[in-house]
Amino acid sequence: MKRVNATSDLNRLLLFLISGSLLWGCGKTASLSGTPASAGFSLNKVIDRQVALLERRHAAVAKETLLSQVADRYRADSVDWAEELEPFRQADVSGLMNSYFADTVSATTVSLRLKKGEKLPVQFLEIIRDSLHNTFKIKATIQADNYLFDSERTLMLESRNGLLTRYELEGFQKIFYRDPEPYAIRGQVIWP
Repeated sequence: MKRVNATSDLNRLLLFLISGSLLWGCGKTASLSGTPASAGFSLNKVIDRQVALLERRHAAVAKETLLSQVADRYRADSVDWAEELEPFRQADVSGLMNSYFADTVSATTVSLRLKKGEKLPVQFLEIIRDSLHNTFKIKATIQADNYLFDSERTLMLESRNGLLTRYELEGFQKIFYRDPEPYAIRGQVIWP
């Protein structure tokens, strides 16, 4: 694997996503607190805790990217984790619970689906965690459209024993006069 700046592909992706966005407008149990349906849950807080752990322990990442139909694989030993995980903050729905149906699928899984008639980008958010709250998996779907473009992203964060182990961001953006442009980033966290 080659070594490159971990944020170079993310910067390209963020520019790609931002251009579209402008058009439409530490302990083990600290990993995930509250439930999505409760006022105590905040995906941003989960991300903040993980960023602090990742940076303190100098975690690296093995990444696979697909941008503009160009695939790449590499390992990055120096990562700006706050920037790397920034796109996942868009799935935070804290403060918007009245716009979602909350389903308790099981004792360890809660999902939120946007209510009919609501106009928010986060369509779906699911939190899966073990009974001790040491492991979690967060999945989300974000959509946006207007007369100039359509986009859809699926996000996934996964941890074990309170530490982020992998993440994925994939989707497409279609400007009305072009073909859809798919993209994907998959990261496997390498803890020292």
